[in-house]
Amino acid sequence: MLHEHLRGNAADVAGDLIEVRHDDGDLLALSAEIADRLHVSARSVHVEGLLHLPRIADTHLRVERASARTELERVGGRIATRIHNYRDWLVAPRPAIKSPRDLTFSRVSEADTTVVLERFHYLSSHRPHAQSYGLLTTDQRIVALATLSHQDIQPIGEAFAPYVAPTQVLVVSRVFAFDWSPPNTISHLLGLLAKVTRQIRPRVRLLITYLNPNLGFTGASYRASNWHLIGEENGTRYAYVDGVYATDRQLIRRWQTADPTRLAEILGPRFSVSAAVLLPLQLYASSLAPNLDDLLRHHWKFERPTTDELWMT
Repeated sequence: MLHEHLRGNAADVAGDLIEVRHDDGDLLALSAEIADRLHVSARSVHVEGLLHLPRIADTHLRVERASARTELERVGGRIATRIHNYRDWLVAPRPAIKSPRDLTFSRVSEADTTVVLERFHYLSSHRPHAQSYGLLTTDQRIVALATLSHQDIQPIGEAFAPYVAPTQVLVVSRVFAFDWSPPNTISHLLGLLAKVTRQIRPRVRLLITYLNPNLGFTGASYRASNWHLIGEENGTRYAYVDGVYATDRQLIRRWQTADPTRLAEILGPRFSVSAAVLLPLQLYASSLAPNLDDLLRHHWKFERPTTDELWMT
């Protein structure tokens, strides 16, 4: 009888926990419920929830259901505030767009890029001095967006040195598509991005990007447009300031460091990092020139730096 009582308590505890994983049904349902109430994208609440919930999760990526709800409501509220003046961007055109081939590929202004990436993208930030390209409707509505930035990450530059110079590599630093975009929009955008880059920037030989599988991104759109998985970066961790996720670049821009130890000294309890072991980030590459087969066949293993010795000078 005692064992049955203990099993019952264990089941009760397990039932009160949510797994912070992209395929967890309870997390998906809770994200959809909160998004519906706040009139925001369920996918946005889910992805940003996956980014923010590790802040309060245990080392096994589990969160009490009540705490998960509170955090997702906070995330959803931040999304609603961000997009408040841009809700019409979420409304699908009529008639619906059936194919990305019906869209126009074009450069996107800095102003429009800022709106898309700071209001709708899950990271709420964009790289300064990036070049932006998108797929647009006939009335110039942005359907999808991708940005190109310089490659300035030291370990990648060193690993690629026998094959390409840093100036011959560009990073697809942000990709975004609205929920109402037609199927295959991202792969179509990536294909056109490679084609145009090859034409107007012939010195560029390689495009690379990071993908975070912890957020449910599978890389299918990249593989469909002839990208290759060539490596991964271990040591994934998320940093938070005042409970909000911050990229390393944001941290360095504001506090001149992304080193967790130094930030804890500077910010005290305002700063925290995720405790659970997260899946490695994946590195994808697309060749724009011949003779890069050896590079594409590699599978590099990078370690996330724990200090600021990350970017090339």
